[in-house]
Amino acid sequence: MPALEDTCTQLVALPSLGSVRNFGHKDLKGVRMLPVTGFEHYLIFYTATDKNIHVIRVLHAARDFPTIFH
Repeated sequence: MPALEDTCTQLVALPSLGSVRNFGHKDLKGVRMLPVTGFEHYLIFYTATDKNIHVIRVLHAARDFPTIFH
């Protein structure tokens, strides 16, 4: 999916691009969320390090993601 790859390339260059989400689980501290470019109903959930991003999940925005990440 080129749009997902393009969005991930943007995230590697600018890892703070997505908004930080506060989920209750301690292992999810620092998870960020960003819509996929051109497919705003799909959200990338990821964490970032100095050189990489780690995509946790890609979900449709209609999903109850707070419950999924609980």
